[in-house]
Amino acid sequence: MFRFYPIAEKDLEFLYQLYANTREAEMQMTDWDMARQDEFLRMQFNAQHQHYQKYYANADFQLIQLDGKNIGRFYVEEMNDEFRLIDIALVADQRNKGYGGKLMQQLLSKAQESLKPVRLHVEQFSPARYFYARLGFETIETRGVYLFMEWQPQTTS
Repeated sequence: MFRFYPIAEKDLEFLYQLYANTREAEMQMTDWDMARQDEFLRMQFNAQHQHYQKYYANADFQLIQLDGKNIGRFYVEEMNDEFRLIDIALVADQRNKGYGGKLMQQLLSKAQESLKPVRLHVEQFSPARYFYARLGFETIETRGVYLFMEWQPQTTS
């Protein structure tokens, strides 16, 4: 159904547009003109991108395609003792179609096979935290504005 490709330099503009789209509601609360919003969002995107590349150097930074069209990003790092979901984002017209759930089920299945937990950070006030809770994630720690959540694989006794 989905195809995954490692992100490349040529994908940065798509990734920026995706990032900006995920911050649209937040930007509507400002009185900034479009140029100021773009400047701010590009600065934030670049900082996030550099942070991910530096601190998750071994991660799979994947572009998600459906029917030959880029529809999102899925960033995951498999570590010795866990899978870390770094980021998942879909373009606006591909949200609420069950794709996020399917992507997450693929990750959780892989984690179950490996008997490793999946951990992630989500903003405390993000609606995504309810999505993760429905998938079985539990908050294990509050870290500033983020909840650190974990999904545990089922073990047989």
